[in-house]
Amino acid sequence: MRRLLISSAALALVLGTAMAAPQDNDNDNNRHRDRAMQQQQGNDRMASPMSEQRSDMRDNARERHNNLQNMSDQRTDRADRVRNRDRNADKNVDVQRNVTVDRNVTVNKNVRVHRNIDVVKYQRNVTATRRFHGPNWYRPASFRYVRYSYGMYLPSAFFVRDYWLTDYFAFGLIAPPPGFVWVRYGDDALLIDEFSGEIVQVQYNIFF
Repeated sequence: MRRLLISSAALALVLGTAMAAPQDNDNDNNRHRDRAMQQQQGNDRMASPMSEQRSDMRDNARERHNNLQNMSDQRTDRADRVRNRDRNADKNVDVQRNVTVDRNVTVNKNVRVHRNIDVVKYQRNVTATRRFHGPNWYRPASFRYVRYSYGMYLPSAFFVRDYWLTDYFAFGLIAPPPGFVWVRYGDDALLIDEFSGEIVQVQYNIFF
């Protein structure tokens, strides 16, 4: 009887263990599944910000690319406008290309300038009624007196500024017309063309 009871208890223990083992296995599986789900959720939560950051980076890169493209287009437009403006400016310029410049031009500074002066009314040869002590007059070397009259030409050595009579009123002389000057020639005063030396009036023996 005692053996029967022990056998029954052992059988019950074996059956209980066998029944409990699957239940424990189920519990372990559930725990593993829960941990895996939690880990996946954690990974998803971690991956979500990274994905958003990558998306933001792509958007920023795309925006920078668009800005650079717009800047390049604007520079191209400005360059085109400048080229068009220069082309239009060139079209409106009339350039005379067939210009021949005569560089071998000799300018005669002693050419008598045309004047609207009637020199005939000045032409006379007279002997002065009064005589004056004039400015110092230095006789040029090899000087030989010639009695000049109007219409003749005084040598250039005698109508330089050293012989000009700028205070002509002091010697009873008329004011010279433009382009003419009074010069002293020995004892005479001659009204001459300052460019050519042509004599238009002579006052003889006006100086001592």
